[in-house]
Amino acid sequence: MHCIYTPDADFNGEPRITVSGEEAHHAARVKRLAPGQRVGLIDGRGGRAVGVVLRAQTRGKSPWLEVEIAEVQRVEPVRPRVCVRSPAPKGEALEWMIDQLSQVGAGAWGLLRTEHAEREPRRLDRLARTVIESAKQCGRAHLMQLLAPVSLDEAVSAGGPVCVADAGGKSVDQAPHAEDITLLVGPEGGWSRRERAVFAERGIPIVGLGPHVFRIETAAVVGASGMLLTGTLRREK
Repeated sequence: MHCIYTPDADFNGEPRITVSGEEAHHAARVKRLAPGQRVGLIDGRGGRAVGVVLRAQTRGKSPWLEVEIAEVQRVEPVRPRVCVRSPAPKGEALEWMIDQLSQVGAGAWGLLRTEHAEREPRRLDRLARTVIESAKQCGRAHLMQLLAPVSLDEAVSAGGPVCVADAGGKSVDQAPHAEDITLLVGPEGGWSRRERAVFAERGIPIVGLGPHVFRIETAAVVGASGMLLTGTLRREK
């Protein structure tokens, strides 16, 4: 079932909604949705619905769909809320990482400026589209947030529990128990001596993600997945 992102829709207050713009173009002209077909709807704020296409305008410069709401669901945010901060991996790996973090349920991602990071992407704003497409693909009701870039010192001083992904650290299930937690992932060149000293001085826990050295994007996704799974198992006990 095709999913449509409708950030301005009120699923509970509107029996019918009109979809326009890029979402309508993709649904009507690419997916060729026709009257009578069922579609999924998300608003990115916790609202999820199933609707039925009533009318579809595919001609002209401004395609649109009229959808009747059939089922509505309110979804709570995933807990714990894991915020991942890391340098940007190279090339297409950045968008892959954002897509995967969104699918596994990370609450947010933000660029982390470190001493050994090689580059910063010029167009972080393009990642917003990746977040939306990922949410549509996996049916996620709350969009993953994209946070403003910060330095390492700012990240560890922002308040709230923080842990660091690094080889030789404790098992991920030893990370702090919290509803909101930040995971710091280092650059491919590793953490600098000064950065390691900051972690030690502040008593920030180091968590290991396995026996091998990961790329940035792999460490981010594995770390977030492990922390989310551990948090779920703790709540079920």
